[in-house]
Amino acid sequence: LTPPLFEILEDGKPQKITNFFEVRAGESVSTQPNGEPEGVAAPPRRFVLFVDNDSLHPYNGELLMDAMRDFLKMSLRPGDLASVVSWNRALTIAAPFTDDRDKLMEAIDMVAAESSAAGIKSDLARVQKDCSRAIDQARNGALPMLVAYENCIVTAKEETMVTALLSRQLLNAIDLTMTSVAGAEGKKILVLVGARLPRNPGQEIYQWVNQMFNPYLRGFDAAMRQPDEREEQLDFLQRVARAANAHGVTLHT
Repeated sequence: LTPPLFEILEDGKPQKITNFFEVRAGESVSTQPNGEPEGVAAPPRRFVLFVDNDSLHPYNGELLMDAMRDFLKMSLRPGDLASVVSWNRALTIAAPFTDDRDKLMEAIDMVAAESSAAGIKSDLARVQKDCSRAIDQARNGALPMLVAYENCIVTAKEETMVTALLSRQLLNAIDLTMTSVAGAEGKKILVLVGARLPRNPGQEIYQWVNQMFNPYLRGFDAAMRQPDEREEQLDFLQRVARAANAHGVTLHT
């Protein structure tokens, strides 16, 4: 099989094939004149293991740290380099690019020890606490149910804005990190390990609030409010996706 036998279309337009080789079990293969395959070194890879420590519950974080340790033990090939980066509302390079597995393991241990207390309680859990109290007050006659709903929506909006802000700070940090591999040769991969990168910030929160108040509010006062952060958040996500394309980086979340 040769390049002329293949056609690559992007948005319906033919694209020139500039790189063409077979890959078997992680190693590229070329063909000798006699037709026998000849193994050649696979292109080098650069991995950035980006840990969003600010959003990870410690239990889930440890499971993911174990998965990263296993990956480094089993999957790094000769010529590969890896880096460990931590985000905890500030960017920390725990290990710059290296092929030294011991240094990478030490970096993962350091990141695991810095888990954030913020990851223990989710944004939804914080809203549930305040809104449950508001519903109880309305049931007891301390305030109208519609007022309780509006108070709960204020709490939901505040938490949604915080979630959106934190996720955008995270996206900016990812964008900055990708520039560190922009000019490198070979395949470039950023693996994002975290629990906060919503497409629709606050969607889960508002759904819960509306479900809780639906039995008490009908007609014009029906509980139907929705978050308003979606369009701006989508713009941020698309901006990072375009940056990844520009830097030649594959993103895995």
